[in-house]
Amino acid sequence: MRASIQIAVGIIFALGALSVSSARSATDSRLPTESEPKTHATHKELAKRYALNGALPDAIREYQVALAADPNDGDARLHLAEVFSWTGDYDRSLVAYEDVLRTSPSNLEARIGMARVLRWSHRYSDSEQQLQSVLKVDPDNLDAIKGIAQTYALAGDFGRSLTFLDRGVSRYPHDAELVAQKGTVLSWSGNLQEGIAFLKTAVTLDPTSASTYRSLADAYTWRKEFLIAAENYRKALDIEPKSVETALDLARAYQKAGKRIMAEEVVTQVLRIAPSHHQAMELLQEIRRGDRLDTARAMDVVGEPVAFLAILSLPTVLFYRRQRRTIWKAPQHRKLYRVVFPVLSLLFLVAYGLRIVLETSVYYKILEIVLLIAIAVFTLLLFRETRPSAKASAADSVLVIGAHPDDIELGAAGSLLKLTQEGAKVYGLVLTQGEIGSEAPIGTRAEEARQGGSRLGLSDLWILNFPDTHLRQHITEMRAVIEEKIRELGVQIVITHSPHETHGDHAAVFEAAKEAARKCSLLCYESISAPKEFVPNYFVDITPYLPDKLLAVSSHRTQRGKFYMDLELVKGRAAHRGLQAGVPYAEAFWVYRWVR
Repeated sequence: MRASIQIAVGIIFALGALSVSSARSATDSRLPTESEPKTHATHKELAKRYALNGALPDAIREYQVALAADPNDGDARLHLAEVFSWTGDYDRSLVAYEDVLRTSPSNLEARIGMARVLRWSHRYSDSEQQLQSVLKVDPDNLDAIKGIAQTYALAGDFGRSLTFLDRGVSRYPHDAELVAQKGTVLSWSGNLQEGIAFLKTAVTLDPTSASTYRSLADAYTWRKEFLIAAENYRKALDIEPKSVETALDLARAYQKAGKRIMAEEVVTQVLRIAPSHHQAMELLQEIRRGDRLDTARAMDVVGEPVAFLAILSLPTVLFYRRQRRTIWKAPQHRKLYRVVFPVLSLLFLVAYGLRIVLETSVYYKILEIVLLIAIAVFTLLLFRETRPSAKASAADSVLVIGAHPDDIELGAAGSLLKLTQEGAKVYGLVLTQGEIGSEAPIGTRAEEARQGGSRLGLSDLWILNFPDTHLRQHITEMRAVIEEKIRELGVQIVITHSPHETHGDHAAVFEAAKEAARKCSLLCYESISAPKEFVPNYFVDITPYLPDKLLAVSSHRTQRGKFYMDLELVKGRAAHRGLQAGVPYAEAFWVYRWVR
């Protein structure tokens, strides 16, 4: 999945690959030499040309020189803010945008630019506020409609995103980027069929957009139509032949479609351009391992029936040995099982053999499945009295840690509900009272956290008094507290924030937990402030537990005005992770350490 902002950033940084000397050579032919005096306008023009050629540091320098000569030049300050954002210096970019808005509050372009930077830095609520203020003044502003739809989509609130996209498409039906954006969000929300239809329309409106072809290919990949996905990745690569990411996606699509030779050719081309690209090297090794496994797959034709014959014979053998201990003691039942298992096994082998001979016959495949189901049913009946009763093994002890009240519910409530239902002892530890995040009296948020914890079935919950927003100064003390709880409770698994965080308190909690949980499994849940660097490698299906998770989140009444506490947004994020995991709703984790 790719949002349009990523495309814009990619284009800018692709331009940034051009050398500074190229930028200077492009400008020197039209601008004064170093020996000639440069006017304020000349510095601005030079800055624009540097930015166009990717020489961003030089562009920043020239804009700053121009502003030193004329501090009231709002246009120069606006472009300076934009260039800062392209370099990833979001803080300085936001300061520059604020300077523009301080002198010109009605500058809609500045507000839209500021909202874009806020969105890139994952401050979705602030980005939404800026764009809403633009839409109050100009309800049909196309850039604002696109921006607020992107903000909601990246935050996981697909419903609101689609509401604005519907409005935009009704007003601008021929805007290819807007139509493509709607198709992408529909695909993210799981509506792949309608999403593909809109993306196809966008391709018709603008057949030169590589990003639209990539989004269309992504949607086909999620539908497991890998050859069609590969066709669209190929079209995107034809438009942007230097895009390594698109090339690797194309190779993966070929690989999943069984076209390993074509996949290897694409990866080899990537390695010619970037010989040390680790993802390309890993993919090439994976493809070549798959080739070696083809020989093993060929053995399935012989190995599968032999394996099934051995497996299907096992219940019969066990029955003969245990028939005195089973409830089926009547002679007719024993005779039935002596006949049923051999006959079913024989019929299965016949059906399998006919399927191999006829190759494309679906009917024999269906018959094979029916026979396996029949065998499974008879097996369950046979051993329903003789099999030992299932008893849970020693339950794990789990400690889940949050920096503030509501962090645990937002990040891992569904997984905790599942663990408690499976018999694990789950304990909660919240390190602050969350006093900075609410105007309510001290202790209110702690009480809300206790209500949320009771809905999660926690065995116990501790809410400490470390200073909110200042946890970086208390990592040593927090580590000592966590170590004590691990030792006291016999904890095997610790679940907490990830190191990939924009919130300083969250990152500090991870550092403390990482050191305290040296001998434990350590999993990191996804916080609302997790940036794009948070790449989950473990998903938990929380579909049955989603309603209870929403109830636990709603316990935090003082936080209901916060953007990220919207229950539809929480549900949307779970749906997004569920789409990645292949289930309706899921929670995402990054496994830092797994000890078993």
